[in-house]
Amino acid sequence: MERNTSKEEENRLVILKDAIQEGINSGRAENFDPNKYLESLRATKSQKSKSLK
Repeated sequence: MERNTSKEEENRLVILKDAIQEGINSGRAENFDPNKYLESLRATKSQKSKSLK
């Protein structure tokens, strides 16, 4: 496996930092129900596993 150059690594860090800042700038989620979200994730996972059988 080839090792990334320091310039490539620096570019990756800039992209990561920009993405993190974008998330911070987007503000808090409104009307977010974590339990409903987890239920939807579980349902999606369940559907995907059934389709693989």
